[in-house]
Amino acid sequence: YVNHRWNHREQPTDKNKIINDQERDYPSLMGIGFAKGWDSFYRFGLSKGYSEALMEEAGLIKRSSKGNYIDCFHERVTIPIRDKYRHVIGFTCRSIDEDRNPPKYLNSRDSIIYHKGKSIFGIDVCGKQAVSDGVIYCVEGAPDAMQLHSLGVDNTVALYSSTIFRRLSVSVCFCFSRTSTGTILILLIIVFLIGSSYFVSPGSSI
Repeated sequence: YVNHRWNHREQPTDKNKIINDQERDYPSLMGIGFAKGWDSFYRFGLSKGYSEALMEEAGLIKRSSKGNYIDCFHERVTIPIRDKYRHVIGFTCRSIDEDRNPPKYLNSRDSIIYHKGKSIFGIDVCGKQAVSDGVIYCVEGAPDAMQLHSLGVDNTVALYSSTIFRRLSVSVCFCFSRTSTGTILILLIIVFLIGSSYFVSPGSSI
């Protein structure tokens, strides 16, 4: 995935080399990639000795309507989801296909190593700053978290499940949009937190 992110692009000229090198720093650090074509990962996995059964169990390939194997995340930007030890356990993938209008995001399905309800996007980078600042900023999705990470706000995580709050021992500041989805999310979370005997205090709106 990472190799395809830049290999399908034109190499930068001397004039714009500095800009492109700076642009690459954060995506390279986070391992953001691109799933090119319909079966490039499938063929790559086979070339590295991985079995079809293993790749299918990991949620990386699937059977097409024709019966052959294809990639689960074809023609999408791939964003790795990691555990606290920085091991990749899954992916959230953004479509760039504006013609066929597919689902905007696809996430890895639950597997032996990945469980959406038990995973926190950004847990691998938030620890030190969260302890230092005494707060974790919780946003709606991985792109929002990555944008703050790129600005140096490492104590930011994306919401996957309200059960994650049982595992946190610092204050949590919710930074959701003013859309109907963001409003519904924050109301559901408040109900959960109050029902679980957490203290909820009002904050400010921007």
